[in-house]
Amino acid sequence: MPRVSRGHVGDASPSAPHHVAAIGAAESPARPTIEQLFAGPRPASMRRGLEPAFLLFDRPLLDQLHATADQLGIRTDALVQRIARDHVDEY
Repeated sequence: MPRVSRGHVGDASPSAPHHVAAIGAAESPARPTIEQLFAGPRPASMRRGLEPAFLLFDRPLLDQLHATADQLGIRTDALVQRIARDHVDEY
């Protein structure tokens, strides 16, 4: 590979052909779906029936969840699971 100085970066030619597809071109790869992202073997903890869930909480609620979990001596995600299990039938 040829050495390129900072002063001549624009003059450098790549050693392999370089192709840049236009945005929205048919050649551009499709974005993977959520199912494709989480496909494949799962860790042992997830094989027990647990599935990943991504929840977004506002800061005041998250701070309250952290404080309550600390008081109970459990992890925040365990507290959220407990709350969900106890109240899922209400909705």
